[in-house]
Amino acid sequence: MPETENQIVLRLLAMVRALRPSDWVGDAGRRFRDGIRALSKFASQKHLQPRDVLDQGIVLGQRKIEGLASVEHAAAIRSYAEAEEIKIDTRTKELTLTAKVRQEIASAQKLEAEASLAKIREADALLDLMKKLKECGVELKVEKKGDLFVSLAALHDKFSDIDSTATKDLPQENDTTF
Repeated sequence: MPETENQIVLRLLAMVRALRPSDWVGDAGRRFRDGIRALSKFASQKHLQPRDVLDQGIVLGQRKIEGLASVEHAAAIRSYAEAEEIKIDTRTKELTLTAKVRQEIASAQKLEAEASLAKIREADALLDLMKKLKECGVELKVEKKGDLFVSLAALHDKFSDIDSTATKDLPQENDTTF
């Protein structure tokens, strides 16, 4: 049937090939007929022409494609932004790395200086102890290993006039190792 612009097609024709006669008479044929009736009823209620439906289908298809393209474009932009953020973070870390290294070196040098200062204070305290013991008449000797030897000979001399019962708690040898 040739179509002209003014001619209105009131029915939708479909070419369907049934493989078995039971398909048309059975449940599958009934569902097909019911579906076609529902489409025809909807189209007549909404005053839709097959040409309008096709035009709207094309517009909906175009929108779907544009939507998918927009989603893909947004994903690409997000991916690009994440990559740029990683590059910026990396560059920032590179630029601050030298400052952090200098800071760590300064901190290590400060700790070494504090340790050296602590050793000096320890030596100073040992000298003060030696002076005080010398004033009391006790001689303090330091070996190479760091062992201290105390000579109590001067103490024995000072306490020689005291009764032997009072000095029995004092060490009998002249040198004692701590």
